[in-house]
Amino acid sequence: MLQWFRKQPVNSTASGNGGDLHIALIRKLIDFLANQISSPKRATSILSQIARFKELPPTYQEKELPSLYLKIENFLVNEDPMQKFTKSLLRKTLAYRYEPLMELENFRLIFEEDPIQEFLLSQAFLKTLMLKCGNTIANADEKFHTSMSEWIFHIPEVSHLKLPFDLKEPLPEAPREWIQLLAKISQKIYNYLEHLTGTEEAASLFEKSYREIAETYRPLETFYVVVQLLPNNLLDENKIGLLSGEQIRNVFLNKVAHLQKINEELSRKNGELRETQNELMIAQDTALESVKLLHSVLDTVGEGIVTADSTGKIILVNERIQRMFGYKEEELVGKNIEVLMPEKYREQHHKGMKRYLKTRESRALGERLVLEGLKKEQDVFPLEIQITETQIGEQIYFTAAMSDISEDLKSESELKKTYLDLRLSEQRYRSLMETLPDIVFTLSLDGIFTSLNPAFEKVTGWPREEWLGKPFTQLVHPEDSMPALKIFQKVLQGSPASLPHVRIRQNSGQFAEGQFSLTPQMQNDKMIGALGVARGKSPEIDSSEALQQAEDRYLKLVEAFPNPMGIWVDDKLAFVNQAALQLFGAPGDEALLDHPLDGFISAAGRETIREWLENIAPANGKPVSRQEKLLRLDGEEIEAEITALPVVFHGKEAIQLIFQKSEPAPRPVQNIVENDAHFQALFHNIPDAVLLTDLENQVIEANPAAGKLYHTKPEELIGHNFLKRVPINLREAINQNIYMLTHGRGDHCESVHVRMDESQFPVKMWAHRIEFRNEPAVLLVVRDISDRKQQDYDREILNHQLLEFQKRAETLQAELVELKQQGEGRENLDLQLSEFQKRAETLEAELLEAQQKVSALEVELQNVQENSEDSSSLIQELRTRHQVAQARLQNAQLKMKKLGRMIPVCGSCKKIRDDDGFWRELSEFVGSPANAELLTGVCPECEAAVTLHTSEKANNGIK
Repeated sequence: MLQWFRKQPVNSTASGNGGDLHIALIRKLIDFLANQISSPKRATSILSQIARFKELPPTYQEKELPSLYLKIENFLVNEDPMQKFTKSLLRKTLAYRYEPLMELENFRLIFEEDPIQEFLLSQAFLKTLMLKCGNTIANADEKFHTSMSEWIFHIPEVSHLKLPFDLKEPLPEAPREWIQLLAKISQKIYNYLEHLTGTEEAASLFEKSYREIAETYRPLETFYVVVQLLPNNLLDENKIGLLSGEQIRNVFLNKVAHLQKINEELSRKNGELRETQNELMIAQDTALESVKLLHSVLDTVGEGIVTADSTGKIILVNERIQRMFGYKEEELVGKNIEVLMPEKYREQHHKGMKRYLKTRESRALGERLVLEGLKKEQDVFPLEIQITETQIGEQIYFTAAMSDISEDLKSESELKKTYLDLRLSEQRYRSLMETLPDIVFTLSLDGIFTSLNPAFEKVTGWPREEWLGKPFTQLVHPEDSMPALKIFQKVLQGSPASLPHVRIRQNSGQFAEGQFSLTPQMQNDKMIGALGVARGKSPEIDSSEALQQAEDRYLKLVEAFPNPMGIWVDDKLAFVNQAALQLFGAPGDEALLDHPLDGFISAAGRETIREWLENIAPANGKPVSRQEKLLRLDGEEIEAEITALPVVFHGKEAIQLIFQKSEPAPRPVQNIVENDAHFQALFHNIPDAVLLTDLENQVIEANPAAGKLYHTKPEELIGHNFLKRVPINLREAINQNIYMLTHGRGDHCESVHVRMDESQFPVKMWAHRIEFRNEPAVLLVVRDISDRKQQDYDREILNHQLLEFQKRAETLQAELVELKQQGEGRENLDLQLSEFQKRAETLEAELLEAQQKVSALEVELQNVQENSEDSSSLIQELRTRHQVAQARLQNAQLKMKKLGRMIPVCGSCKKIRDDDGFWRELSEFVGSPANAELLTGVCPECEAAVTLHTSEKANNGIK
């Protein structure tokens, strides 16, 4: 069963001829070793010990032989100038030449292979311990001492004996497996002695046994195995200090790393590897070379490596640690690790180690921590450290990997600033998206909606969720889809583009007129989609409806928010989103709603969470945060950061809560650039003017559209008070309006602003409260509404002119009727009167033409009201046509007046014909106008008289 064990008698002392043979061979061995020393001057100490050894009695020589041999071996292998032997060669030579000495158990141990040597050292320690505590145990429990000694002295051939302390374990088959069992036996013996004699006496017995073994076998590389048999509470600086640096490395490198693999390989191929002594020696040499190679690897690692035991004593350091802290290896090994840390950390470290050894719980293990180190020159420097734990037997060791981050401190500061900028950029982007009255959206490379802001619902009436994931071409009129698609293709080629006229589908089935622009979205110099802004017409709503819509949009935004979020009102949770349900492990809203928040906080934080929430000032408007352990419904605790912000919910003061799991800060990632790029793209490409101001109205940021609006450069607006762009008499009112908008009381306001050239123009404004550079700020969106105001004014003028045209047309029509009536009673007018009738007909035709033009003007005015975009040019054209029509009407009116004042007069007798067709004397004509023009003609009587007179004259001439 136990092929690896050389069967030897329990008592190593030979008797008879064998004893004399051993004594003779011991002297020959010592003489042989002394003759191998090439420089006696360097070996005076060794030679003195050899001389004293020869004077000892034979039995003492046999006992002291292993100790003296190991000292001579160390000199010959490591210090002798000639160095004729390696350790392996020397031991092979002696084992062959002095084979009978291998019968001595205490001496044979040195020449055994490492696993057997480790086993024999462990057994030798327990044998020594049982001999030293024989009197103590025998007096109290002689039966236990006898059975315990018999078992220890006969291992591994103890299958016929009962396992001590009633341990329920099978007997090991490999040497190193025995060491684990012997370590448990050693701990049991210590506990028994401590109960029997007290802690001090038990520790003293172990101390004496350990030192006796150390005096002889400490130079062996495998001596560290004895340390594994000591109880943890007995490991102190004195015992660890007996180990060499090589032995300490063997404890934590040889066992943890390469030799552990060799042990597995040796266990699996136990029979094969023990067929010959040479093969085992080769395996031993390979293991030693692997240890040296591992040392070389550790010294080339980029991080400093330091290993310490559970008491904090340094066991191992690599070259990087030595350079980092300015120490040499021998100055650190054996010292407490607190020598590498500033004074302010030592007490905390001591308490943490004590708590960990007691509870086995630590937040530091496995985590990368940023702390400070203390150099040999007492200089403090920042370092990054990660601690791992290794347990060998009952002993615990800690390995720390350290990196000097002095050079990275500046970049770390920039990293924090980058993350802060990211959060602020996200807040600004989110606030801008919520505040803008225009539709803001993002598209994937295949034209699919990936995000939509709340204005989408206001303009179209569609829920945003219904359109996310759908093609944007389905939202526009079928006739406009092809132009929109061409614009999108142009943007995918890297050029911004816009479509001035587009019809957007509404939930009601109608189409709203609008326009939109697209900007490419890039990431890592690759196209990832497009950012768009669409402006459409929507009916104005009153302030109460706007507040309700704003609250609805807010709830939808909270519900869709990716982070867990809730609203705390009247000491209870009034609203939670889907992410919060997942965080707390709740199956539905009813598990969280109407419950106090402290019910979901660990016991340690419940006393303060309610007071913290109640002390958040609603008027302050600043978000505040704290770290808490959240309690899920299944009892699991989660470390998280709670951010609280005062809001108004259903007309009541409330607290908006955002829960963020605490995680180690990641390295810079692409999404920082990505999110900030989204905000910058939207900020710089939106057609409306956007201003960021502090609470004192000082401008912090301005986009290019703002500079264009005020006829200046955007940077010239920064640092100046925004109210300077408002007339003095309106500043107080606009300041009050902004306050109302930032507190959720209204959707927008209208006012008048002043450009840099002192010209005034009407504007429409939206305002929203945000965080900018970790300070409260106001996001203002300003739109020039001069065109709309001008259109309203022109519409009023046209309506007024239309009324005037209608009144004048009615007057002209009445005059025309009167003229017709007058013309019908004058059937006997002469040829000049017929001319008057022709002129009246012409005038009637002109009047009819004027009425038609007025009707056309009414139609065009109606078109202007329906399509205000072309109103300016139409208004100008209508004005021109109106002036022409007005001139013609005035000309017709003058002609009518002129014709109306003409009176028929006889050219001979000067009688006047009245409206009834009678000819009357001029004096009898009443109401004749003083400036009336007379139409000369011939009445019938005069015509008869003239004819008679002419006839008489003719007759007289004939006569």
